[in-house]
Amino acid sequence: MVGQKLSNKTKNLVARISDRGTRANTDIAKASDLEYFWAWAEIAHQLNESYPVPWEVLLHFVVTHLEGEFPEGVEEALIAAKMKQFKGRHKLKTVLRRVSTLSWKHGQMNVSRDNNPAFHTSITEVLKKAADDPSHARKAAQAADKSILVKVLQSIPDDMIGKRDRALFAVAWSSGGRRRSEALGMTIEQREVYEDSNGGYYIFNLTHIKNRKNTDEPLRVKIGGMAKNYLDDWLSAAKIKSGPIFRQLTKGGKTVKDSPISGTQFYRITKKRFLEAGIPGLDNFSPHSFRSGFATELGKRGGNVGDGMAMTGHNCIQTFMSYYQAGAAESNSAANMLDDD
Repeated sequence: MVGQKLSNKTKNLVARISDRGTRANTDIAKASDLEYFWAWAEIAHQLNESYPVPWEVLLHFVVTHLEGEFPEGVEEALIAAKMKQFKGRHKLKTVLRRVSTLSWKHGQMNVSRDNNPAFHTSITEVLKKAADDPSHARKAAQAADKSILVKVLQSIPDDMIGKRDRALFAVAWSSGGRRRSEALGMTIEQREVYEDSNGGYYIFNLTHIKNRKNTDEPLRVKIGGMAKNYLDDWLSAAKIKSGPIFRQLTKGGKTVKDSPISGTQFYRITKKRFLEAGIPGLDNFSPHSFRSGFATELGKRGGNVGDGMAMTGHNCIQTFMSYYQAGAAESNSAANMLDDD
């Protein structure tokens, strides 16, 4: 078998396994990356979609987006076309992802590695130097532990929009720190209702979890207590009986739409509510702060790591423990041994 070419049957089996292992969110992200690149290429270079992409064009894309210095009118045109939301440079991870997607697309189009611009030395060198540049260093979202979350929740007004935002924050945090796509993908149909002496609780069967692509089993998370109360308040006020839970509202919050809020809207809502609550270091908070905050709070309480990972869905203990240990350090009694009698 060594040295022999793969049969068409084997190639088809490999493709089938690969397709099953690709998450819907990954497909959406790839399509979005390609749509953005070709919108930019058309505006900046009058270049329509064709492969292989000239390496000079991709290099221009990379340096332009890393530095945020666009030719006159290009950035404005991208914003007008709703391809770009704000002026300024991309994060390094965004540029890397889009280059990776473009590289993948070349492979799909049977372009050889030698003709794939993503592997051109000029581009790989620029990306390597950018990775070593402190100004491009990734800044992890600051953890929103319970004390921060409660302060934010208490500052949100009790109008229709406020009911939704309170429920969104409380559920995203208490269900294990859900990622944006996971929280916004929650539906009534995923909910199981249980009664107990404390007012009952819900179990949500979550699908499309980022780190669980090798199983069809849903991630089961519990929502009870304060988070359930906020969720019930929102569902009752919005009269939601089926479909997406966290929905868009018309201006002023008078009408509930059928569509869920977007990941970008979740980001903006988080920034707005944290600003209104007077939380310092606003630039360091994002929806991911709920995820790191959940694990950090568990660490402060000395909670069970296995239980915590079962809620967050982490499959990498090192990642989970980086948050957990940060919280545990704040309540480590061994730090005060010098003062003990």
